[in-house]
Amino acid sequence: PTNAAFAALPPATLNSLLANPAQLAQVLLFHVTSGQVLSSQLTNGQNVTTLRTGARPLVVNLTGGVKIDTANVVAADVRGLNGVVHVIDSVLLP
Repeated sequence: PTNAAFAALPPATLNSLLANPAQLAQVLLFHVTSGQVLSSQLTNGQNVTTLRTGARPLVVNLTGGVKIDTANVVAADVRGLNGVVHVIDSVLLP
């Protein structure tokens, strides 16, 4: 998620996450998958398993743009040393 996405969280939610590093880590793991998946490999309706143990899968929606659950992808295929990042405009909460 972008910095603006975190800033848009309700203040109580953001403060709770900042005060609890373990909880914040679980939210962040909900945004991470294993492997490198480029946007060209995504399919409509695809379920994506995250690294957060026990979390529901995220769903890809390619109708009218690219969405991961309710978040819009605002930048795709940003390559890093250890993976690929797809930047989204909202924080996904498990």
